[in-house]
Amino acid sequence: MHPSGEVGRFQMDNLSSPLGDFGRSAAKPHALRMPEQHTPFPWSIELASGWVVETRLDPDRTEFMAIIPKNKDALLRLTTYNPDERDIDAVKWVESVAHINRVKGRSVTSIRCGDFSGYTLRFATSDESLRGWVMRAGSFPLDVSYRCDLKNSGRDDLLVDHMLKTLLMNKQYVAEIG
Repeated sequence: MHPSGEVGRFQMDNLSSPLGDFGRSAAKPHALRMPEQHTPFPWSIELASGWVVETRLDPDRTEFMAIIPKNKDALLRLTTYNPDERDIDAVKWVESVAHINRVKGRSVTSIRCGDFSGYTLRFATSDESLRGWVMRAGSFPLDVSYRCDLKNSGRDDLLVDHMLKTLLMNKQYVAEIG
């Protein structure tokens, strides 16, 4: 591990597994399954061409996966929590977050992303566009968010959706908790 806490940085620019044309932000994205041994997380995801992944720490020392486009003007953030350390399991958490956002008047839609299922929502602040996914794979919770400036809203939607559809649980982790 790097002294900064960064576990790995994976540049995916020159890979040769074309996925096709996924919209305005990239003419021909490429992806590769991130090697599981290089990530401290129990899931894997395929990255679009030009996007990199880093492990970062929140101010409260919570580790998360940051996936960043080449121009570094957006952030796809994936994190989890340990249900044993909180009073809420993954099923209740997913449903609670969906309920809270419906009460706030946000559109909440059912979604499936690889091994994960749950809900997605979208909203904006005065200067940011935000998309959120609250999902689980069995009893494992996954919190995903994508944020960018309002002027870039929608630019990466197809690429982000495609990457999230490739989310898989690490089979070794599933065997350990199962």
